[in-house]
Amino acid sequence: MEPVPDPMKYRQIRDSSSPDRAQLHPFLSGTEKQILWENQKKRFLKKSNNWDKLTPDGLDQLWNEALAPDLWGQLLDKRKTPDHPDLAKRVITDLKKKGVDSFGSRKIHTKMTREQMAACLKALPQLSQSHSFVFAWIRTLRNPEPVTEDGVFLAQAWSFLADLSTVHNRLKANVLYHYLAWEQKRGVYNKERFIAYLKLPRSATYMDGKYLSGFAGQTIDLEWQPGKYLSLPSVGRDKGLVWDFLAHFLRGKDNFLEFLPYVEDVELRRLFVAENLISNTGDPAQLAAQLDQPEFLEELKSRVDLNLLITNKQRFSSDELVQLDVNIKNVPTLLVKIYEVNTVSYYRTKNEEIPLRS
Repeated sequence: MEPVPDPMKYRQIRDSSSPDRAQLHPFLSGTEKQILWENQKKRFLKKSNNWDKLTPDGLDQLWNEALAPDLWGQLLDKRKTPDHPDLAKRVITDLKKKGVDSFGSRKIHTKMTREQMAACLKALPQLSQSHSFVFAWIRTLRNPEPVTEDGVFLAQAWSFLADLSTVHNRLKANVLYHYLAWEQKRGVYNKERFIAYLKLPRSATYMDGKYLSGFAGQTIDLEWQPGKYLSLPSVGRDKGLVWDFLAHFLRGKDNFLEFLPYVEDVELRRLFVAENLISNTGDPAQLAAQLDQPEFLEELKSRVDLNLLITNKQRFSSDELVQLDVNIKNVPTLLVKIYEVNTVSYYRTKNEEIPLRS
């Protein structure tokens, strides 16, 4: 036999403006709770200022109801976590009503899981044009904790971005540059990804003017800072990376035609000749004939190179043997000076830990 409800407590719940309170009352039978819920729900839906009086259980109860579109919008605004199984479906319905450009207008949008966002993208492919959606998707690649290792994150981010439209070129260039730089430090030179980067119309002096003319008003500003959306710095000047990749792929080759559509002819030709003369690959006379610039060849012959390789380790343990690779040319004697950081003086002066730079 079920306990008899306390009339005073029943009245207290009945008079409450929060419909879910009936679900929490321990003295009501299942039928009584359902009746009370229906009555209180009707009273609640007549007013638009009762949302703050709903507990999380009450909000979940409303997710199972047939609500008007504007009420669904308010319910989505009240959602703080993405753990409801119907969240993607409700967001899709809301976006169809408001338009895909409204993605990001509700806080729950940026808290959705990648699986939920994938469901939205499948139902609304035009979301791939939305900057807010794309940034929100890429942010999910950093989750869950622990933070995804940089190489994995960059690979996943580029895999998602690679086939998106040109409206995302600025973000594409940023992510792809950092992906190439990450691989470069590990001695990896991927030609397919490098050419994909070259094809992006960037405001760089070495790029072919005729090629850039086909992208009037669409050139990418490499100083763009995506830090508001991603933990990546701006690209800035990228010629160092581009020239290193070009030198790697041109070394020992018969020509440079593969890269000619994107890189200015004279600069590319000079790099091709220089790299193959220095590495002693190819016939010197034939290489010199490709470049009618005797002063450049003379300068190249006498040029002094002394460069630490990008593949060198940046950090060593205290008991590890330090080894560094150096690229030298016309350096008969190399003097190496080793300095010890005065840690005591640094702490006294700065009053802080010595920063570790990657």
